Amino acid sequence: MELPEVLKKQIDNLIDGVVPYELHDTDLPGWFTDNIVFHDNGKPIFMISKNIMDFIDLRIFPSMSNLILFGYGQSPSIEEYFEKRVKEKTGMDFDISYVLDRETERKYLESLKEIL
Repeated sequence: MELPEVLKKQIDNLIDGVVPYELHDTDLPGWFTDNIVFHDNGKPIFMISKNIMDFIDLRIFPSMSNLILFGYGQSPSIEEYFEKRVKEKTGMDFDISYVLDRETERKYLESLKEIL
């Protein structure tokens, strides 16, 4: 199913303004290294990280958008378009993408609030 233009535009607006911030020696929960946070004016949108098995994860912050929170995972079209736009914007490839749970997001935001 083709994603409606209005949804594409919402995703484009989320991704177009992101700026990367590479994390060094930051204590984030979980087994991840080489973290790069992509944010818009200090608001984290997503992270790209290497996990302990050397796979690259795209981890999405759920509070960034209700479209992503409620549509990602339920709509393959949203997921595919978001992943495509992230790859275009960052030039990075990844093995898996998912929306963080609220508790993990809270922990990340606590760790990142002094940095971003």
